[in-house]
Amino acid sequence: MKICVLGLGHIGLPTALLFAAHGADVVGVDVKQSVVDCLNHRNLPFREPGLEDLYREAEERFAARARPGTADVFLIAVPTPLDQATKVSDLSYVKKAADSIAPHLARGNLVILESTVPPERASGSSSPGSRRKASLSGISSTLTVRSGRYRGGLSRR
Repeated sequence: MKICVLGLGHIGLPTALLFAAHGADVVGVDVKQSVVDCLNHRNLPFREPGLEDLYREAEERFAARARPGTADVFLIAVPTPLDQATKVSDLSYVKKAADSIAPHLARGNLVILESTVPPERASGSSSPGSRRKASLSGISSTLTVRSGRYRGGLSRR
């Protein structure tokens, strides 16, 4: 299985490495070329307990890129900063990530939105964790909105 994780920050990178350490082929995508270069030179862009060991376990099945390509699963884990003036999340990073994968979607792909997004904006309903058919570029794919909190640290369950 090939997984593409968009956003290699404190949520996306550990998630990508966990998938790779468990046998998936993973491409991590980040718009910051410095993050991509750092990872491709076998360095980490930030420190977190257990991340270095996880990277060593995953590095044979993980590659960092500046742009997505074809995959079976796309996981979007990009920032949604809060606009201090309007108190509304800036979803432009999510839109850019979705636009970047649209040309690569094929029937049956799974798209997981890990970024913090109001449920009604992501799925057209008000219930977290809801699923719907998303149509990007006319391709039917399943969109899953994952609800939860990040607690820090790594889990290898």
